[in-house]
Amino acid sequence: MTPRTTISTRNALTLQDRLSRLTYLRACKLLGEEGKRLIQLGGTYEIDIDEQVTMDGDVFRVRLPECVATIALAAHATQHSAAIAPRAAPRVSMWGRRCL
Repeated sequence: MTPRTTISTRNALTLQDRLSRLTYLRACKLLGEEGKRLIQLGGTYEIDIDEQVTMDGDVFRVRLPECVATIALAAHATQHSAAIAPRAAPRVSMWGRRCL
């Protein structure tokens, strides 16, 4: 018997669901004019997933020596409302010194 695949509706998507659907072009656009360059610079970091990355519910966090990058769903993104749109994006914030 083949296992069933569960498909979430847009208003029920978790942060992990949303990140798994994020394309390179969409990520560049979300990061703004410098998006392509920032993604390329991010590729120069060596990241130990077990030590530096955490995913707790709707918060994704990467700890680098010079900063902590956090991606979290905005409160309105988890509610069923007009705010949920195909272009709705996770909120990104960074603490510490300049990450990239």
